[in-house]
Amino acid sequence: MKKVLFLFAIALIATSCNKWKKDKKQYTYVSEDYTGTDMNLLGVHTSDIEKLYVVMYNDVEDKNNYPETYKLCVESGGEVYTETGTIDSDWATSINFAPTDGTAYSGNFQEDKGTYKLAYDLIDRTEELTFVYEEMCK
Repeated sequence: MKKVLFLFAIALIATSCNKWKKDKKQYTYVSEDYTGTDMNLLGVHTSDIEKLYVVMYNDVEDKNNYPETYKLCVESGGEVYTETGTIDSDWATSINFAPTDGTAYSGNFQEDKGTYKLAYDLIDRTEELTFVYEEMCK
């Protein structure tokens, strides 16, 4: 009986992190330096944001596993606000985001550090947000 429970527990843990799913690879980048900034992201003021992250992925399995699409997520008050689009990057120095319904923007990509930085030009200043790669189970 203990062996059966042990095998069931292992199977449950493995499937919760999508270990069996081989058709898509996801990369999650989280930003925490938005606190203290005075700006809106996806219509949410930074003082109301609980979590800010980008999930990059392929719609289909790709030999090189470079993501082609993204979803920017802002969590606030139990709601998740999203922006989706495509990515164009050399995966060494630059990254460009083209939202499905919006204006494209770009940033600096640092492959060796697993980060990228986006500069947001506001009316009277520029804010720069850093997104750091984070292994996540979803």
